[in-house]
Order: sequence, then structure tokens, then C-alpha cells
Amino acid sequence: NFTTCDLLQPHYRVTAAEIILYPKHGWLVAYWGFFWLSNVPVVPMPTYIYDLTAEDKDQRNIPPFPEISSNDLDGWYITERLAWHLRRELSGSYTLSYYQKKGFGGGAEANYIWDDNNRGNVRLYGNGGDGYWGGLTHHYFFGGEIGPASSPKFFNLPKSRRYELIFNFSQRERLNYQRVSYHPQLTFKSKAANYNLELMAGRVAEENNVSLNEGSVKLKLYRDLPETPVGVFSPNLGTDQSYYSNGTSWLKNYAGLDLKKALTDNLKFGLGYQHFFALTGTSPFLFELYRYRPADRLKGELYFVYGQTGVGVDASYFLDNWSPEDIDYSLFFRLHCYNLLVKYRSMRG
Repeated sequence: NFTTCDLLQPHYRVTAAEIILYPKHGWLVAYWGFFWLSNVPVVPMPTYIYDLTAEDKDQRNIPPFPEISSNDLDGWYITERLAWHLRRELSGSYTLSYYQKKGFGGGAEANYIWDDNNRGNVRLYGNGGDGYWGGLTHHYFFGGEIGPASSPKFFNLPKSRRYELIFNFSQRERLNYQRVSYHPQLTFKSKAANYNLELMAGRVAEENNVSLNEGSVKLKLYRDLPETPVGVFSPNLGTDQSYYSNGTSWLKNYAGLDLKKALTDNLKFGLGYQHFFALTGTSPFLFELYRYRPADRLKGELYFVYGQTGVGVDASYFLDNWSPEDIDYSLFFRLHCYNLLVKYRSMRG
């Protein structure tokens, strides 16, 4: 049995014929098991992988349920992802899907680990309407160690490095509803307490558009100020600069101010303002211009939680004409050891 619920009768659990634990890596692998809600076996799972460090890697553990959704390009679709595992250094997932407008599809991914500082991902997918797409991404970590602050009980979670170098080679992968290829792309990232820095260079090809070399620099400075009676203010300042081999460039500088405040024990409030300045040029790629407007933005969020249930609204407006950029409605249930969230993105359908 495995669960992260500490109740005598847990809200959920995983039962399996075999469970392998990797305390050094914060990994758990269960073979031939069931995912239970209370005392009901909901989903059978040939392999289930739980990674305690997934969030630190900007990843999510594969849920044992299918994804059901829709968009204008695919229509209604259902996708089921299942994990596979040979050993700690080689694992991944395979996917089966059906799209209303494109028929059946599927694919597979492999995640490999060379050592503590090198890991990567290889993937290949396809369906009847889009053909095939895939890629290879390799991560190299170096520099001083940072986090995590603590590890839960018998896990000794690994620390991450301050710097990251990413090599990416991809063919026709979908970015913002466009088919984009990198042949290749090299990215350097640096993270610290009050800044994020990213440098990128690569050859970018957008299907039915252009193929160009691109280099970019992204820098964001931010800080949380001491709490005031009004709330916690967080100013930020950043620049996003892209240069293309056809001689064009796209330069965006911005400044912002965010405010967080707990109005009551049940009511949370947030407000944010972003201002662009010294804007020049534009991008030749459609995927980089997706839903972009060079206008000041005002963002707000309001969440009401009563007991174990909550509702929320996140909204963003362009201040030049007060038109909405996004309005998202959320309904969530806090269930002690796991949460259920339903979100409707009204402006995007």
C-alpha cells in the first residue's frame, strides 16, 4: 500500500503487487496495482510512478485518470497516459487518444538519467490529422546546490543546481496551436532568490511560415516587500529581447507590481499591474504572438473558501480599452491529502 494521506482510513491509496522505493531520489514505483478512492478501486494501473520532486522540475506526476477536454482545433478529445518503468535511469509513458476532428492517435516518451547532473527526454507522437511529431531534450545542471529546505521522513531528496543548460531538438511539436521545429535550440537558465535569467539561441522553423535563427535574452528581477496592513507588495522589473536572422528584432521591457492580501480567513484577494515600455519590433513567428497585445494589463483574483470547498475568479484586462484578456472560473475541493480542481477558461472556450 502507498498513500500520502495520514488518516487511519485514508482518502486515497495505491495497492500493488510490488512497490519499489528510491529514498535518495524521492521516487516510488508501483507495479500491477489499483488506485483507490476511499474503499472503491477506481483505476487499474500496470505501472504507477510518484515523484516527490516533480514540481521542482516543472513537471507533474501522471494522474491515473484520462484527460477529457476540447478546443477549436481538435474538437472534443480524450487522452489516457500510462507510465512504464525499466529502472530508475529509464522510464517514461505511453499515450492513447481520440480526437473528434482527427481520429485516433498515440505515442510514447522515454525519460533517461545519466547521472545526478544529466537527464533528458525522448518523445514521438502522431494522429490521423496532424501526422507525426517528436523531439529530444537534454538537461545539464551545474553550479552551487539549492533547496529543498527539508525532506519528508525517510526520503532524502536531492538538491538542484543553480544553473541549467538545455539542448532541444524537435520536429513539428505544437506550441500555441502552431507546428514548430527547433534544429536545434540551446538555452541557459539561472535562478536565484530575486531574479531569473534565460539566454537562448537556436534555429526555429514554423510550419507554413518562416525558418530563421533566433537569439533571446530574458531577465526578471522581483522581490517580496515586508507585509503591510494593505497586504504584501511584490514589485518586478524585466526585459524580453529576441533577435532574428532576417534582421528584425522584438524588444519588450516591462515593470509590474503585485499585491496579495488575506481579507478574512475565508477570502483571499490579489491584484497585479503590468506596464510595457520601450517596445520595438515584432516577432515573425505566429506562436510567439499568440494572444499578445502590447497594452498595460490589470490582473485580479478572488478566492472564497468555506470549509473544504472554494470558488474563485481570475481575470486579466487590457487597460487601453478595458477588454478582457482572460476570465477564468474555478471550483475546488480540498480533500485533506489531495485536491480536486475544475477550471473553465471562458475567453478561450
